[in-house]
Amino acid sequence: FELEADEHLEFEAQTAQGRKLQIQLWRWDKMMIRSKNGNIMKDKPFSLLGVKVLDAQTGKPVFKRGLFVAIAGSAA
Repeated sequence: FELEADEHLEFEAQTAQGRKLQIQLWRWDKMMIRSKNGNIMKDKPFSLLGVKVLDAQTGKPVFKRGLFVAIAGSAA
């Protein structure tokens, strides 16, 4: 989460038990991954989505680590 994100979004949600949560989303576009074991990845950019879930009252993370999801391909 140290990199400057291309897009950032925050919103509130609630669990079925009524616990209020703050959801934070970051998106980084045109990310590249290092080539490894002979696989060429320099020409395959992807978007990276980062998610953090915080307790709305305390501000502490609900989970130990954030979730990262890579999104590849075209939308069309």
